[in-house]
Amino acid sequence: MTEPGRWLIVVHPEHLDLFHHLRDRFGELPFLEIVLDRRKGERRQVRAPVRPERRRAERRQPATAKEREQWALFGHHLVRQGEPPRP
Repeated sequence: MTEPGRWLIVVHPEHLDLFHHLRDRFGELPFLEIVLDRRKGERRQVRAPVRPERRRAERRQPATAKEREQWALFGHHLVRQGEPPRP
């Protein structure tokens, strides 16, 4: 039998009732983590010169229009951890 993988559900802070429901219902599953989004905005304000990056590509990518629409509509994101970055 294959492992289910690791999953992360990020819940919008305006949907506290959804966060509590998901945590109460699924919080004991070892392959699922449920977190409340605490971001207040983009942390990277200025593109300052930094030492050369060891990673092959930028890991952080802006949300697509569809992802932003789903975030507003459903109040959460479901992410498979370890998923390769979008092209």
